[in-house]
Amino acid sequence: MIKNFITIIFQVLLIPLANSQSSYQYFFFGGVSITNVHEFWYGERLFFISPPRPYYELNFHGGMGVQRALNKKLDIRLCLGFERKGAAQTGFNQENDSFADFVILPASVFYRPTRSEIVKLEFGLSSNMLIHDKNLFGEAFRTFEFASILGIEFRIIKNLCFGMRWIEPFNYMKENSNLSPNPNPISLDWKQKTQSFQFSGIYQLSL
Repeated sequence: MIKNFITIIFQVLLIPLANSQSSYQYFFFGGVSITNVHEFWYGERLFFISPPRPYYELNFHGGMGVQRALNKKLDIRLCLGFERKGAAQTGFNQENDSFADFVILPASVFYRPTRSEIVKLEFGLSSNMLIHDKNLFGEAFRTFEFASILGIEFRIIKNLCFGMRWIEPFNYMKENSNLSPNPNPISLDWKQKTQSFQFSGIYQLSL
């Protein structure tokens, strides 16, 4: 399923190359992410005692995308990428031996507030699919997130930009199994929610 999903997205991204006169622009992006994973039991945000956690930690992300100008003020962009998310335990970026890897599919609209190409504001949505988990969610959790994106992008030189974006999921990674299936099932309301603040270098290809 995951392979088919990725294949379809790559096909969508590569279709514009068939038209040599198209106005599509391709680019690669990558950088560091500051991430966190918040836990909720029965609707209450959970903090562990001595010491409290989670803390934010450093991770990474990367991918490729295609962009097209709608008019002088607006661009639309579709990306396919990868991001690692997790949370530290005893302090910022400390004791972070658990993480989760996601395939991310951001779709965004970029708005130029001025006539200049230097600054663009980003508003979008992202579909995130869990593909690997190390001691974080477990098999009982849903493997899909749907998130909002808010960001800003600065052009450094002609083909190079720097971007910052905040990604906040709408849904929880929800626990959907029983702690003890027999003889008396105990249903747990255990949910987890990720957060991500991305700092990206963006290189536009000259085709």
